[in-house]
Amino acid sequence: MIRSMRSLERGAGLVEYSLILALVAMITIGVLAIFGEGLTEQYECVVHEMGAEVGGGIQPVYRYTLVDPSTDEEIRRAQCGGKVNLTELNFRADAVSTATSVTFEIEGPGYSNTRTENNRPFAVFGNSGGNYSSSGTLAPGRYKVTATTDTGESSRFFFVVE
Repeated sequence: MIRSMRSLERGAGLVEYSLILALVAMITIGVLAIFGEGLTEQYECVVHEMGAEVGGGIQPVYRYTLVDPSTDEEIRRAQCGGKVNLTELNFRADAVSTATSVTFEIEGPGYSNTRTENNRPFAVFGNSGGNYSSSGTLAPGRYKVTATTDTGESSRFFFVVE
């Protein structure tokens, strides 16, 4: 009788551990469902900012510089996920020397656009010989830029318009 009680106690312990494991799994899935995209963006920004090697090489577009399209002057180096208080802007995108063109996909609040730049300097919203085009008026919110070089490598950049 004592042996059968000990056997039942071991079985109860196993059930308790299984329930705890299931609870931890459900909490993890819930956290990832709520914060997953934000965590992915943070990771991509860290990789981008560090210039870390991805897929065996440096980021294809490794730096963005905020440009005032009305003067074609550089304002500052843009930080991934950084805030911008301009509604009309452009970004110069510095790409690896092997890139001869860059396709930019831009997505944000009520905005979606894809464009290809075939001449340096590459610019997210376009340019002609260093004369930078305006983004047009962008609504406040978070924007994602995916830059893909003609070699097929891509990287992402995020910015927030205030």
